[in-house]
Amino acid sequence: MIKQTALYPVHLRLKAKMVDFQGWQMPLLYSDTQEEYQAVRSTAGLFDVSHLGRIEVSGAGAAALLQKVFTRNVEKLVEGAAAYGLICNDAGSILDDVLLYRLPAEQSPSSASPAERRYLISTNAANTENILAWLKRHAGQDVRIADTTQTTVQVALQGP
Repeated sequence: MIKQTALYPVHLRLKAKMVDFQGWQMPLLYSDTQEEYQAVRSTAGLFDVSHLGRIEVSGAGAAALLQKVFTRNVEKLVEGAAAYGLICNDAGSILDDVLLYRLPAEQSPSSASPAERRYLISTNAANTENILAWLKRHAGQDVRIADTTQTTVQVALQGP
C-alpha cells in the first residue's frame, strides 16, 4: 500500500502531478519543469519531504543512547541545532545517514526534576523502520522512542 504524507490533500487541491516515490505518493510537479526550476533559482521553492522518517528520542538516557549509535558528539549539539552523521551498527557498519536535531527540552511536571533532552532523527525513507527497530533494541528503560513520520510534516525550503 502506498503511503501518503499529511500534505497529500493539499497537493491534490493544488493539482500536483503525484508519483510513487519509495512507497509514498509524492508531488512531482505543479506546473512546468522549467517554470518550477526558474522559480526555485530566482525566488524559492517549498518541497514536501515528509516521506523522510522522523523519530523522536527523549528521556534521561536519550543522549547516552545517541552518543553510542551516532557518529557525531551529541553532547556538543545545542538546542535548536542539527548535525549530519551516521547511525552505525555494533560492528561500525553504516545503517543510515541521518540528520539529528536537538529539540527544546521537555520540562518535567515536577519542578525538582531537570528538563529532559529531546532529539529528532530524520532518516532516509527506506530505512525508517530499520532505524526505529535498531534504536528500540538498544534503548534502556529511561529512553522513549516515537515514530512521528505519519503524524508530522517535514518541508525543505530551497532557493537563493
